[in-house]
Amino acid sequence: MRHVLPWVVCAGGLLVACDGGSPLVPTAPSSLRSIIVGEVIRARVTVDDPLCDREEPTHCQGYSFTTTRDGLLDVTLAWSPSTPESAVYPLGFAVIDPTGRHWYPVEPGRVSLQATNRSFYRIRIWSLPNEEYVIRTSLR
Repeated sequence: MRHVLPWVVCAGGLLVACDGGSPLVPTAPSSLRSIIVGEVIRARVTVDDPLCDREEPTHCQGYSFTTTRDGLLDVTLAWSPSTPESAVYPLGFAVIDPTGRHWYPVEPGRVSLQATNRSFYRIRIWSLPNEEYVIRTSLR
């Protein structure tokens, strides 16, 4: 039951962070696009992006960055479903901290966590192809 409960709570979006072994976070992509905190990313998931999981039709994209100081890191994601099928496989994302912990949105489209200076963070996005999104990062 120990492994099932965090997964169920994460699926409900009720926790800020979950165990890094959660089955909800796709393992792809193997390469990450480097970004700078404060940068606004406008992108689209495409069929050329790697499949996240052999069992699902979602594709993955990833970003990485290193913080320049301690503070509260905010990552927001804006997205509007482009097809009815998008409701079945909605766009999802997580922020992975330096320890490998996955942080999921508590409120729709937003992850906030305490960041430390000169630490490496990743953002994972999974979606059906042709879904456009905007990511904003900030450090307060």
